[in-house]
Amino acid sequence: MGDANYYPDRWKEYVASLKKEGKEPAQEWAIFAARYRVAGNYCSASFFSLSEKTAKGYSEAIRLLLAYSAFEAACNASGRKPNECPVPSEEGFPKEARILLQKAFNKTPEAEFPLRHALNSERLAGKIDAFLEGKEHNLQPIASALRHLFAHGIWTPHGADALSKTSCDALDVLSQSLLWAADRLFESSNGI
Repeated sequence: MGDANYYPDRWKEYVASLKKEGKEPAQEWAIFAARYRVAGNYCSASFFSLSEKTAKGYSEAIRLLLAYSAFEAACNASGRKPNECPVPSEEGFPKEARILLQKAFNKTPEAEFPLRHALNSERLAGKIDAFLEGKEHNLQPIASALRHLFAHGIWTPHGADALSKTSCDALDVLSQSLLWAADRLFESSNGI
């Protein structure tokens, strides 16, 4: 996924074809490429006095924010809203995504982070339930919910709520899936 510098897979090809015509990339697609590159280059955040487990949880949540930002920029550049752009789990990460997400963010109170119970939107909660139950294959609603709950809501991966390795792996899969979907959206929107 992405080239050696973490630009979208066919970004250089896109830029070269525009240059032949004496054009520059559209501003919206340049924003997407920049956000994609940041998300692709992100390794981890460093903190002064957090436990290793807490720092890992925050790092993976930040990775999700960056990947979602790139995905959202691709959606905007293509004239669509993120909820109109599916992020298929079955293509890039067949069973892994669902298994990790079910373990980490299931709707039961025993789950590490009961995502379903943290949401105010019944519509979004229903989409997440459908995914966790295997009735849907779109990762976008769960990525959107986690992004929103971390950036604006109640989810803070610290202390007793620090994320397990399974949850961190689930966030990594979500981030990779978002970048993969953004890359495919870029290619299909630009005919490459």
